[in-house]
Amino acid sequence: MGRRTTPFTYNTEFILQAIDLGVYGVDAQGCIEFCNDEFTRILGYSKKELVGQHAHRLFHDRTAAGEVLAEAECALCRLRDDEGVQRVHYERFWTKHGVPVIVDCTSLRVTKDGLVSGLLVSCRPLDTFVRADTILFFQNQLLERIAKGENLRAIMEKLSEYVDQLFPGAKSSILLYDAVKQGLQEYVGNNLPKDFYTAIAEHAAVYEREGGYQAGESLWRSVFTSSVPSSIQDPAFYCTYPLATRDHKILGIFVLVFGQNREPAPSDLRLLEMLVHLAGLAVEREYRQQKIQELACFDSITGLANRVLYWETATRELTEAIEKQNTQFAILFFDVDRFRTVNEGLGHEAGDLLLKTIAERLKQSIGEERFAARIGGDEFVVILKDTLLEQDVLEFAQRIHELLAQPFVLAQGQVIHLTVSMGVAMYPQHGKDVYVLTKNAETAMYVAKDSGRNTVRFYAQVMESNIQERMWIEEELDYALKEQQFRVFYQPKMHIATGHITSAEALLRWFHPVRGLISPGEFIPIAEQTGQIVAIGEWVVKKVCEHLTRSTELGLPLLPIAVNVSPKQFQHPQFIYKLRQIFEETGVDPSFVEVEITETTLMDNTEETLNKLLLLKQIGVRIAIDDFGMGYSSLGYLKRFPVNALKIDQSFIREVHDESTAAIVTVMIALGHQLQMHVIAEGVETEAQLDFLRQHGCDEIQGYLLSKPMPLNEFRDFVRKNYGL
Repeated sequence: MGRRTTPFTYNTEFILQAIDLGVYGVDAQGCIEFCNDEFTRILGYSKKELVGQHAHRLFHDRTAAGEVLAEAECALCRLRDDEGVQRVHYERFWTKHGVPVIVDCTSLRVTKDGLVSGLLVSCRPLDTFVRADTILFFQNQLLERIAKGENLRAIMEKLSEYVDQLFPGAKSSILLYDAVKQGLQEYVGNNLPKDFYTAIAEHAAVYEREGGYQAGESLWRSVFTSSVPSSIQDPAFYCTYPLATRDHKILGIFVLVFGQNREPAPSDLRLLEMLVHLAGLAVEREYRQQKIQELACFDSITGLANRVLYWETATRELTEAIEKQNTQFAILFFDVDRFRTVNEGLGHEAGDLLLKTIAERLKQSIGEERFAARIGGDEFVVILKDTLLEQDVLEFAQRIHELLAQPFVLAQGQVIHLTVSMGVAMYPQHGKDVYVLTKNAETAMYVAKDSGRNTVRFYAQVMESNIQERMWIEEELDYALKEQQFRVFYQPKMHIATGHITSAEALLRWFHPVRGLISPGEFIPIAEQTGQIVAIGEWVVKKVCEHLTRSTELGLPLLPIAVNVSPKQFQHPQFIYKLRQIFEETGVDPSFVEVEITETTLMDNTEETLNKLLLLKQIGVRIAIDDFGMGYSSLGYLKRFPVNALKIDQSFIREVHDESTAAIVTVMIALGHQLQMHVIAEGVETEAQLDFLRQHGCDEIQGYLLSKPMPLNEFRDFVRKNYGL
């Protein structure tokens, strides 16, 4: 049974007139067979002027010069050869009066018996309001993606898709600056020819040299008149825009290539500026996220990984090593010896520069395949994977030692020589997780420091108790100073010729509320390494001055008191200032205080040491060289230094019965007198030692033969008895 005939069955023209779309149809050769009134209204032609004419030559898109494009460049013409049946797209038609109009097209290919018989096209002018709605939709979509933190590549691909819809036939590409490759690299786009990108990059470089980009500025004029690269076979125009941050930093370039030989309209350029602005926002957000990641995971001074990234990386790589089985994994932990002295002496700026240079050398030493991090002030770690033998680790550590042993030249020309102390912990023998391995490597490092520095130590179980003891002392030292656990003892010195007590040495004692008396040999070296000795030394000087003031009030003879000054305290920038401050506060005459420094301190940075000694002399403070004979002082420098007394180390006095040692002591006494110094022998314990010193002209003695160190009140009684008071 056939289909029922209606008034609309054969009234196609009536239907076409009723719809508000422009509709026309062409045959297989592209000639117009029919069109409706709306289509004539859009183009300004009459039906008589349109029917029978070749659509492509009459109103399809043209070049800026008004020339008809080749049919291969026309999307509508190409549709006859495409596999698809229907296509929605934007096109630019030219009206009878030569005015371009953008239309939203739906094209339907018509076939008969498998052959193309024509093309049916419906179109609607994309007027200002419709296009504005479309643009607003695209803008909101992109902003939403940016706000959600969507992947940058996905955002850029979507933007490129929108550009393709808004500019039919054009090709877009986004190039981002690659810091590693030092140049522009295509991020998303239509894979334009390589020499095209080269041309763009060259123009960008020239433009930047001539004054740089401004936000929202196009490179249209600078590249519009340039020659088209040979790889682009047909004439084409292109424009580029910088992708810039809000502070005008260039992150990349947006490129739009028009397949037709035409210049974009001003409205097109404004639209491009909006899209480029959105692309810039997306790229800037990505870069800021990367910067935040860098700040979170990398050290700002050295550029090395920080503690956070170290724990993450070490955990991951140890897990991989465990999964491989039969693979050892090592952590090398090292610390710069005496870095605090450099940092305090030359300033934090010099210290930061030193750390940066250390990191650069470390990167050079370990190569790209190994991981290094700065996890503390001057503490670094290196992860060694696939390490089989301790000897391999030792050789690797030695390479780092050699590289860091080379002189460091700082900004002001200062030359610094450094050493490092290293500790190593290896999986599985020294620990089975990252925390334990790191802790044990640090423990081994502290043992290396205590062993004289500038060396490497592998972790051993016995180290743990030593380190725990050290850490306990370090922590308790802070409480000791605050809670007045320290006491000053005094050991008198006697003039050999007269037998009178002439002075005394102040000696520090620590009475811990739980552990009782803690030997100076246990806590002084630790206080020296941690820097706590500076505050402790100042406390001792102040107490001595207070005791001197009280002795005067008690009517006792005012005897000079010698105070040991550690290298770190002597090298402190405020050492002289603090002494003067204490003298002013207590009212003590500086001539009753004698500063004892070792030969090593004396010979370290000799010019600066000489200046400080001259200042002490000017104030009136007496100066003595402690433990003389144990260092390597130069006689030339000894002659220059304003030293009052020379103290012969007790190790020589103990062996004075030995003929060769006796000869050395005799020379020391003679040397001191030749240099106009008072000579004092330390550690005198027997009458035989005293007789020897008397025979060879030594001036004073100090030691257990005379008295052991004693508390303040006992010392005062000792002085009263000696002076018959």
